[in-house]
Amino acid sequence: MKVCILGWTGDRKNWGCQATSFGLRQDLIDAAEAIPIRLGYASLLGRSSTQRRFGGLITPLLASAMLGKGVRAVRRLVPRLYTADAVRAVADADLLVYTLEGNLDGLTFDSGIGMLALAWTAAEQGTPMVGLNQTLYLARPQLSRVVASVLSRCPILTAREPRSVTTGAEWGLEALLVEDAAFRTDPAEADWRSFVVPDPKKELLVVTGSAVGTRALRSGYLSAAVEFAKRRGLQVCGALWSDRQRQLVGEACRERGHLEPVFLREDADHRALAAVLKNAVLLVGGRYHTALKAAVVGTPFVLLPSGTHKSEGLVDLLRYPIPVMRFEDTAGIVEAMERAMDQRAALSESLLERVAEIRSRRQRVVPLLARVLQDPSDLISARSWPEYRRLLDGGQGGTRTLTSCETRT
Repeated sequence: MKVCILGWTGDRKNWGCQATSFGLRQDLIDAAEAIPIRLGYASLLGRSSTQRRFGGLITPLLASAMLGKGVRAVRRLVPRLYTADAVRAVADADLLVYTLEGNLDGLTFDSGIGMLALAWTAAEQGTPMVGLNQTLYLARPQLSRVVASVLSRCPILTAREPRSVTTGAEWGLEALLVEDAAFRTDPAEADWRSFVVPDPKKELLVVTGSAVGTRALRSGYLSAAVEFAKRRGLQVCGALWSDRQRQLVGEACRERGHLEPVFLREDADHRALAAVLKNAVLLVGGRYHTALKAAVVGTPFVLLPSGTHKSEGLVDLLRYPIPVMRFEDTAGIVEAMERAMDQRAALSESLLERVAEIRSRRQRVVPLLARVLQDPSDLISARSWPEYRRLLDGGQGGTRTLTSCETRT
């Protein structure tokens, strides 16, 4: 059987995307056991020339078609919006594992209709589909009916943090809480120093950017982190991809603290990042997955906004006592860093305990996926399966989805 992960991001130079995609793939491998499957991968982030030229112009046509109001023949345009490899992988699949991760906000074609159209077309053609590891969020709520229309084609839909479960219920969707597949990340076994350049001289304070863009580094938290590192005798380590962001960190370190920073190697992967975080004393920044990996290895963090509610959802999930801070609240960020350092041992112990609980619980998704792989044609009855009911009825730490029929109090 051919199984395609639609929304694959494991080959991106992005440690969060790698962690999520490889964790999700391992879930499927564990579920398959003796079931012969062949995995395929389709990215929703590849751009065809047609999409680059006309993607935004056809958004209203696609939205209407997805709601059953437009010319359904418009779906013939959809394959021209994606790379040939992605279209071929989806067309060849017997089962689609559809993941939006945290890439849906509805603000652009790429983060709105472009995240939905290929899955919608496959569902229209009768390909069985499950939706896994979703963050359900829209900055442009008017797209919610379209999103709900597409995701309702997934008899099994999982969300990776409680806020997305609630959002799904508001859209009329039943989503199971199954924590992020990135919780499966283990740190690389090699010496963590080999992943940092130049050689670190002191304990590390790791700094990241944010999904909201480079402007986040100019908001004040970077300068506050540099001054904090100097005061506490730490060395700043930039966990960043872009040369411009690395340059900003270097400038801030030299101008604000007369410090020489180190950086995660450009060829490092998500497990290398986890190894560095394990040996750091604190993480500061707006990257959801970097904070998640810090939690996995027991390193306290001060988390900033990521562009959706996933960061707030992560803090809720971890029961972490330091809330997501606003970029402009420099004084609050400094106070949070002081608190994280002063309570480091207790926070680390709490994070490790909570992550162990999460890892144990999310293993319950494997029997459900095994049932899916045994017979995808039976997905129509998935919500009556005992494997599904165990996840829905308190199986994920007492969190239960509210269906569209229930009243929220």
